[in-house]
Amino acid sequence: MIYDQTCDPEGSARFQQVFLATPPGNPPPEAPGVVAWRALNTITPAKPVLHAAPAADAVVGSPVWLWFDATPDVAGPLSGKATGRGGTPTVTTTITLKSVKWTVDDGPAGGRFQSFTCNSPGTPFKAGGTPTCSHVFTASSAKMKDHAYSLTVELHWTVTAKTSDNVKVDMDGVDWPTTYKEVLRVPVNEVQVLN
Repeated sequence: MIYDQTCDPEGSARFQQVFLATPPGNPPPEAPGVVAWRALNTITPAKPVLHAAPAADAVVGSPVWLWFDATPDVAGPLSGKATGRGGTPTVTTTITLKSVKWTVDDGPAGGRFQSFTCNSPGTPFKAGGTPTCSHVFTASSAKMKDHAYSLTVELHWTVTAKTSDNVKVDMDGVDWPTTYKEVLRVPVNEVQVLN
């Protein structure tokens, strides 16, 4: 019989028809780890909505609360599934939020950055409360673009995986980052003390 054959020499796929006297065998099973990575690539967290308090009248030397809306589609845990070929069990891969990296553009002309890490999405501002994620600005934003600092976030996730027959797939040590283009602008004022 005539069969379609796919070859992949040096990463360049080629397709051709070949005649085989006997049917080809089934493809070999995929390693569960390979399937787990494919499942991981199906997971797309939603974009976070960033917040700061004070949002418009922050002052130098005073903590600014930072957080994002920790809805399940943003902060997880989130899972994806993939099925391997050749009888490999289906693998479910799950990501769990580990940390949040905030980056601040603190150069007057832009292009100079500093980063800090929080261990949670942060908590919404509450008078008399204590922030779980905050930043203290040491200079006003008067010379910054639009007179405000620009902040972005990168989420880092712990990755786990298991097969449909409940066998753990080794994903230890995998740090899965997701980056976003959303920008939070925070104006920071300097308080003048009068004698």
